[in-house]
Amino acid sequence: LIISIIVILLYGAIFVGAFTKVWGVDYSFSLENLKNAMGSRGALKNSLTFAVVAAICNSFLGVIIAYILLRKKFFGRGFMDFISVILFVIPGTIVGVGYITVFNVPPLVLTGTPLLIVLSMIFRNMPLGVRAGKAALRQISPSIEEAS
Repeated sequence: LIISIIVILLYGAIFVGAFTKVWGVDYSFSLENLKNAMGSRGALKNSLTFAVVAAICNSFLGVIIAYILLRKKFFGRGFMDFISVILFVIPGTIVGVGYITVFNVPPLVLTGTPLLIVLSMIFRNMPLGVRAGKAALRQISPSIEEAS
């Protein structure tokens, strides 16, 4: 019950903050934040485009990695399975700082580019794609696959 109340208060604060002029300073009612959020169509279009591209790539890569992990026998398979889910364990902030640190020096200066945003979305959500692919492939018998 206490956790539910805390969550409701948190979402309530976010809702109230969306309709204030300056959070923490001026709590007077304003629709300026809503107007700014809905007025920038470019940001919404970019977000949706990046999400669709990342979802397609993640689905494709997730099924391929899941197939390799389930159907092929090779040395290091357990390590590959571990690597495929490690990004769930590492906090997103740490991963983000790592991306900026690695890709902010030549020869690959990708900081601030759409490619880095899509790549970070793909690798951040890779465990979901791999686990979903493994769950789907476990339902298909290897004998059916061989028969086809």
